[in-house]
Amino acid sequence: MITPVQPPRDIPSRFTVVRQIWDGYQVVLFALAGALAIKLFVLGAVYVPSQSMEGTLRTGDYVLVNKLLYGARLPEHLAPSESGLSFFHLPGLAPLSRGDVVVFELPSSAFPDTRPERVTFVKRCVALAGDEVRIASGDIVVNGDRLQIDGWSGDPRIEFGPVRVPRKGELLALSLGSMSPAIERIIVNEGHAIASRGDSVLIDGTPARTYRVEEEYVFVLGDNLNHSFDSRSWGFLPRKNIIGSAMMVYWSVEPSSADAGPFARVRWDRLFSLIR
Repeated sequence: MITPVQPPRDIPSRFTVVRQIWDGYQVVLFALAGALAIKLFVLGAVYVPSQSMEGTLRTGDYVLVNKLLYGARLPEHLAPSESGLSFFHLPGLAPLSRGDVVVFELPSSAFPDTRPERVTFVKRCVALAGDEVRIASGDIVVNGDRLQIDGWSGDPRIEFGPVRVPRKGELLALSLGSMSPAIERIIVNEGHAIASRGDSVLIDGTPARTYRVEEEYVFVLGDNLNHSFDSRSWGFLPRKNIIGSAMMVYWSVEPSSADAGPFARVRWDRLFSLIR
């Protein structure tokens, strides 16, 4: 009886093992790259730590951010203008509109002396470039018309303005006697030094009577005007600082109930509520 001889099993070569390991690494790298791309350009998240948007958002809300709506771009701290990468900007799906709730990085003018690491805020955009905005008896008035916002309940004691949001390319007059702090903040935000000498205004050390606006700006307010640090305090918001649109509350907890169990603090009625 003849017993058939079994063929020898293939022994993987060193090259095959290395190739298999590299293929595994590629899968992991592509997954990480995809997750990073989604975080940078598609979706983000932000926590609401204060009552400045009370009426729309509550302290303890976790908000999902739509970065694609207005056109995703590399964050300013990752792609400063001198890096050559700040050109990356996807086209938006919809224009920024009055009344939109936006998530943004606070401009440097909010911190005249020292600026902490990135501060992210949630506010309502109430005026666009070229608009005149004021608060009259707690109501927001833009270009003479009252801005209609669902659920808005302004304090009738609050008055502000009017102020006009500058347009990109607009020429602003500079005068020591009549120049507003908002104009000074624009110049600082755009990377220039402003000073005075005698009765002259100096821009980067050179006397100037006018200044041409380099960026696009908007005006933002908190829905809870009595407890909001917004454009009334630190000036116009550069459009490029907007990260995206506040889309939905995906989680919400009651911060004052720290001693309660983790699920007892959850505001179940606020989960997955859309933001308007």
